[in-house]
Amino acid sequence: MRGRYQCRNPASNGGTRRPDDASMATGEEEHVVPTRHSCNDAECTADNPEHERSSMNLRKHQVIGTWNVQGMTAGKLEIVTKRMEEQHSCVLGISETWWINQGRFTTDNGYTVIYSGKDEGKREFGVGFILDRNTARSFLGFNPISDRIISLRLHGHPFNISVVQVYAPTSTASDEAMENFYGQLQDVLDKIPSKDMLIILGDWNAKVGKCDIKSRLIGKFGLGERNDRGDSLEEFCQANDLIVGNTFFQQHPRRLWTWRSPGGNVKNQIDYVLLKRRWRSSLFSVRTRPGADCGSDHQLLVARMKLKLKAKKRVTPPVRFDVDKIPEQYTVSVGNRFEALLRTDEEELSPNELWEEMKEAVLSAAEENITKKKKKKQPWISKNTMELADKRQEARKRGDLPEWRKQHREVTKAVRADQRDFVERKCEDMEKAGNDSKKVFALVKELTQKTSARSDVINDRNGTTLTESEDIKTRWAEYCTELYEQKTEEEPTINDSGEIDPEPPPLLDEVRKSMKEIKNGKSPGCDEIPGELWMASGEQGVIIMWKLCDKIWRDAEWPKDWKRAVFIPIPKKGNIKSAQTTEPSA
Repeated sequence: MRGRYQCRNPASNGGTRRPDDASMATGEEEHVVPTRHSCNDAECTADNPEHERSSMNLRKHQVIGTWNVQGMTAGKLEIVTKRMEEQHSCVLGISETWWINQGRFTTDNGYTVIYSGKDEGKREFGVGFILDRNTARSFLGFNPISDRIISLRLHGHPFNISVVQVYAPTSTASDEAMENFYGQLQDVLDKIPSKDMLIILGDWNAKVGKCDIKSRLIGKFGLGERNDRGDSLEEFCQANDLIVGNTFFQQHPRRLWTWRSPGGNVKNQIDYVLLKRRWRSSLFSVRTRPGADCGSDHQLLVARMKLKLKAKKRVTPPVRFDVDKIPEQYTVSVGNRFEALLRTDEEELSPNELWEEMKEAVLSAAEENITKKKKKKQPWISKNTMELADKRQEARKRGDLPEWRKQHREVTKAVRADQRDFVERKCEDMEKAGNDSKKVFALVKELTQKTSARSDVINDRNGTTLTESEDIKTRWAEYCTELYEQKTEEEPTINDSGEIDPEPPPLLDEVRKSMKEIKNGKSPGCDEIPGELWMASGEQGVIIMWKLCDKIWRDAEWPKDWKRAVFIPIPKKGNIKSAQTTEPSA
């Protein structure tokens, strides 16, 4: 293991200590894990609301944690986010998610989930992060390395913050697997800017134990005795000048152990918070939360650090109108506005100014006469199930293992019952929908569609993974420019006098026909105006739209909104990080 790492910030060259009677790290692989995760836990295609990016200021105490959840089974994500709220945690690294692929989504209660798992095959391993609303606004990017390593970068002040979540191979893994894990992790650290505040969280499946020898990297308040995996972890810390935060704070033993065997007889400290030694003064405490429970035999490990989220500036989200029921009063109101606009001297207005006046007329008329859509989605997991989860947590606090197991079985049964009730409610809604095929299709889609989370990362031309949002936007702009570049060889039509024949101006009937053919139920563009509002604008709407098209033809100038487009990357088969295997849909 020695010499494997490139030492950017070398620590002291003191040798490692290994006790003669070192024991194995865990018996964790013998634990029977819960059932597999269901993608119904969250709405995977949901996105964060638009906002201006804020920064994290390294001046106020915040809680950052890590937890081996042992499988994000149905209902567990809701329980974990509730525990985050109880502990006031802004960032939580999670291990053993058992999720396939990688991506990002937002939960119904506003938490941002970022994860990295296997591309296919058995549901095992997997790592990720959960961010609260405030922290998500400081999000710069993430890099899903593998099903054991994921990195996250946050906008900070005066330095950005890089957080890495890991899930190391267990004690039964081969030396080759450990070499690959540490080698891959070293590659990740080498690419992180040296000025960043670096934090590494996770389940290391290693025991560093109590350190009797004075060390700048490992404190004297560890638990138990070191094993071989602990030696490997110490070498990694020395090569990168990292401290093991757990070992620097004297705690009661119940605040030190992070894993308990299924029978409760063995307790080990195998989850750690690592931090660059230069940021040691920013760390105020690292300890477990024995009372927090999610059905795992690992304890929640939290660190209190100097991190402050500044006040956030949000952009008002777009208004969604209920276009299924547009009253006649809207047509009258918007028609009057358009008629007044037609009486003005439109020649003085540029195409963009005329368009802005039209847009304002439509939106103001809709605001006055059309009701807004309301989010009716309710969490499928019931309050009764959450109360049972709280009872299970109380049993854990008391240390009553038989009662905890009993409550755990009750929670599992309650979650399955909630799933059945959810499906039955949707089936009843379908029956009530009757001949409303649109609503029936939406309900069927909600029950049967296999959703997938969005993946933001992409490779550049040379295959290097881009994680920063600005770099990703630049790469997409570059790719789309090449993809849609006009390469036509058609010659323009030239008349007898040697001049190029212009296209004829648009006709009123052409505009009227086009507006009648607008399809319902389509997403609005950048102007946030659904097509249904234009169709309901009446004859005045047709006339003013024709006037705008004619002005665009004569002035050869497009409105700014008409030159903008929102591209949604839709991954196809192959490497999802490659632009060539992703279809951009506008």
